[in-house]
Amino acid sequence: MKRLLCAVMSIAGWVSPALAEPPGDALLERLRTAATVRLTVAQTYLYTTRENSEKKIITGFSLPYARLARRLLEGAGLRVIEPDKGESGDRDATLEIAAHGRAIARFYDGQAGGYLYTGAEIVGDIAVSAPGAAPWHTAFRSLHGPLFAVQTNLGFGRPQGAPFLEAFGGPTSFTARIMEVIGRLRGAPPLIAALDDGAGAVRLHAARMLGNVGGAGALEALLTTITDKDPMLRKEAAWSLGRLRDKRAVEALTTALEDGDGDVRWFAAWSLDKISAP
Repeated sequence: MKRLLCAVMSIAGWVSPALAEPPGDALLERLRTAATVRLTVAQTYLYTTRENSEKKIITGFSLPYARLARRLLEGAGLRVIEPDKGESGDRDATLEIAAHGRAIARFYDGQAGGYLYTGAEIVGDIAVSAPGAAPWHTAFRSLHGPLFAVQTNLGFGRPQGAPFLEAFGGPTSFTARIMEVIGRLRGAPPLIAALDDGAGAVRLHAARMLGNVGGAGALEALLTTITDKDPMLRKEAAWSLGRLRDKRAVEALTTALEDGDGDVRWFAAWSLDKISAP
């Protein structure tokens, strides 16, 4: 039942959020020929104190927005300029990331009890602009936890220990949205390259976006991914193959009906139905 619910949520768009409206034609034209992009990030994180419920800023804490965005943008063939690193130069486009987060605390009983920051929420916006074109925005929001029970305190006693990284890479997160941006602006090639990324969340969202973007090489990349050792990645590949609705995927999807993971089998069956539908 849990797997079925997960599958239904994904199809309905609850797990994979609806895509933002596409950029205007003028902006797309400029971005698809851009060689250099200026990248800026602004981020803040809050927590509530146990003593008086006062909201305070988590000092000295940040998430790797710039590092991930830079990696993906460079994978798309762009030269990245980060003013925060003292880099300068002419740019064809600008990508601005603004994010705000909060550590969410609860009281717990038991050996690992206390006032623990077991939840994290991140909200933000990605803005892309280029001279002579209207800018494009896409929002992201991700919530992870808080946990109902805690058996082991994994650093949850400090607001910096809240599960921000889990929220950062979750299904409606910044990672999901930046993959959407890359796919919208540069097509399948950078998404295909991201399938080999060292971060699991990046690979998952890349496979997911390939089903929306399609294009040259998408089918072949997903046919390879559907045999990956990671069942989550195989599931995303199976789903994306169904959205591409290419009959050349039938053999691989039929084989996936015997996959050891139930979710992969479910999505393979769903995709076969999509491909065979008139």
